[in-house]
Amino acid sequence: MMQGKNIRIFLADGSINGVVHAEIINWTGQIVVFPRGKLVELNKQEYEKSGIYFLFNEDERKVYIGETDNVARRLL
Repeated sequence: MMQGKNIRIFLADGSINGVVHAEIINWTGQIVVFPRGKLVELNKQEYEKSGIYFLFNEDERKVYIGETDNVARRLL
């Protein structure tokens, strides 16, 4: 049987519609969700590392999945 996991969620703007940071306890990864307009507000240095990213186009219901050595540079 699978063990349960704890997820910690931080609403940076105090709203679910702003920048959301999430992490699974005892996992080294980090999840960050934000609207496209908030990209320039993020701390670029914090995201200058390798990672996988998802770009959502809600109008066409499509998702682009990418991998990069520098998430900040790729998204900008």
